[in-house]
Amino acid sequence: MLKRSLALGALMAFVITGSAMAAELTIKYDNNTFTATGTGITDPLNSANLDSIHSALKDISMAGVNASGKKVIGNFGTATSDNVITIDGGYYNSEPRIYGAYSDSNNANNNTVKVSNVNQGNLANGADGNLTVIGGWAQNDANGNDVTIENVVTNYFVYGGDAQCGNSNNNTVTIKNSTVGYVNGGFARFSGKINGGVETSDNTKDKAENDSNYNTITIENSTVLNSVQGGAAGGYGDAIGNTVTVTNLKFTNANASGGGALESGYTEAGNAENNTLIVNGENTEIVVQTFGGRAQDSGNAIGNEVTINAGNFNNTGKGIVGGITENQGSEFQNGTEGDALRNSVTINGGTINAKVYGGYSVAGAANENTVTITGGEIKENVYGGYGATEASGNAVNVSGGTFADDSKICGGMTKTGGANNNNIALTGTKIPMQVVGGWSNDGTARNNTVKLDKAY
Repeated sequence: MLKRSLALGALMAFVITGSAMAAELTIKYDNNTFTATGTGITDPLNSANLDSIHSALKDISMAGVNASGKKVIGNFGTATSDNVITIDGGYYNSEPRIYGAYSDSNNANNNTVKVSNVNQGNLANGADGNLTVIGGWAQNDANGNDVTIENVVTNYFVYGGDAQCGNSNNNTVTIKNSTVGYVNGGFARFSGKINGGVETSDNTKDKAENDSNYNTITIENSTVLNSVQGGAAGGYGDAIGNTVTVTNLKFTNANASGGGALESGYTEAGNAENNTLIVNGENTEIVVQTFGGRAQDSGNAIGNEVTINAGNFNNTGKGIVGGITENQGSEFQNGTEGDALRNSVTINGGTINAKVYGGYSVAGAANENTVTITGGEIKENVYGGYGATEASGNAVNVSGGTFADDSKICGGMTKTGGANNNNIALTGTKIPMQVVGGWSNDGTARNNTVKLDKAY
């Protein structure tokens, strides 16, 4: 049972809803003392109040007991929207989970979680210190949730919205001066169910179309241990219009063997469209694959953008790609070959020790993609578009920056199809070792253009 007299220990906070109406509770830790304010509740830390609010709270330790898997939930009953959790100060010795709202049967929308000045405590008995913070977790939709993390250390998850079999749209995550494990703006999963929590069979799998759209992540002066995804959709759901902006972001651990990613939009077998990734800050260090939009299986990557203004990139895997289709062959693979169309990468500064692709398709076409370079130090090869079946209408435009002596630029490259109508323009820059308008291993390469203007 929770005690009102709280010594140093694991900090927990929660929103209280006595009925279907949302309410708010703020808990602050300062000078070894907890204080609490709440809406409609007298003496909210009183154990009798806590027991009557939510039976699950009886299992939560606020006194530093190393208890794994405990949950702090900002709702009960049907009040799964408009809850607010504010946490300021303290530490945790267990593996707590903090949710703005949690629902096994409803939506979790428009909840707010703010966590600041919280660190790992004395992690005894092999605990990992895996604090999880989620704005809204729901069996159905998780939309419009807002999570802010500042001066926090955790090895685990920070999600805006987490929908098990619904949509996860318009969520926001802001992280400042913190270390976190995984970051996701909105996650629309497919866990053997479709929207509404109905179990699926083979003939209903085609209904797994829950989307993750228009989510936003902003990260400043922080470290991420594994991955950042603006929006992620399982099954045939789409990832559209997500935005990730990072400034002075560092990856450590980072699955340097090739896993992990910094990406704005990801989908398992739907389309990744019009997602935007912006990278700022001279102290940025990226060692993972970097994508504007990624379609893992049979979907398309269309109109995604990556803009790099500063930072150091030593990327594993595919490198830096505006939009990529991977054709990995999951259970949702439907036999079609996803295309990478009209994606772009813009490099205005930074040190780029990674391959750069405007668009990349492992099994389909990469057409009308663009790479623009105005500054920075480029140490690897640059491709406007790289596709298995076609790479046409791509462009590489260079007006600044420097290239390594052995770097190559290719407008469009393909394995088996046509590499036609690609364009390269070099203006006022040193010419790399090799410049090729279009290249096909087993197809045509026609009407490609290389234009040199004051290049040397």
